[in-house]
Amino acid sequence: TLCKSMKKLVLIGDHQQLRPQVSTYELRADGGRGFNLDISLFERLATGSLSRCLVTLEVQHRMHPTLAVVPRTLKYPRLRDADGTASRP
Repeated sequence: TLCKSMKKLVLIGDHQQLRPQVSTYELRADGGRGFNLDISLFERLATGSLSRCLVTLEVQHRMHPTLAVVPRTLKYPRLRDADGTASRP
């Protein structure tokens, strides 16, 4: 656990976005030395011990539906468009 007294942890972000860029090979996940600095804390938690608690955005409110097709196709197949997004420019 992160801390025995912790009752809740709220992380805002996306573990499926681009990973951090690490220029030193030995510090990357594929460097084999265990540093894995190209894997964010969010990704480590989301794919590890906290994966059962992960809640993912299912309704998007910002993009026009024609733009939302891209993330929906690439990473988020369950992403739905909120009412009113079709009227966005």
